Amino acid sequence: MAKRHHENWCLFLFYMTSYGDVLHFRRCQTNNMGRLRVLLAVSHPLFRQAILGVLETMHQVRIVGKVADGWDVLRTSARVKPDILLVDFSLPGLNGLEVTGLIRRELPKTLVIILLDEENEKYIKAVEQSGAWAHLAKSQLAQELPSLLSKLGQT
Repeated sequence: MAKRHHENWCLFLFYMTSYGDVLHFRRCQTNNMGRLRVLLAVSHPLFRQAILGVLETMHQVRIVGKVADGWDVLRTSARVKPDILLVDFSLPGLNGLEVTGLIRRELPKTLVIILLDEENEKYIKAVEQSGAWAHLAKSQLAQELPSLLSKLGQT
């Protein structure tokens, strides 16, 4: 009989100090050795390649898909169940806000980061109301995305 190896696990350790304080530690392992599974949803091919270039330098990230249309985001997300969805605000088919609402309902553990062409109050308010985890301006993506994903990889 073959041994089954569990790829997902969490270990919880509790320790009571001599002062009565309880310390706890949590260590989790995901199915990709701690790597964040990222689905990229950007329609413009040059911008998609630029983002891929940033993501590929990050050891804590595994790219599980690339799509260019809102409907493809839903189909691919259902299949690969990403940890992170990087979605363009202005996707064809279903836009980034519509996709976010549907993903939040169907895959509540997936964190959605919406990529904005420009950061103005109207867009930011719409993103916050959509249930997205975060938003990034496309112009700041190369500088901000690595630190944002690094923080997620440490939790």
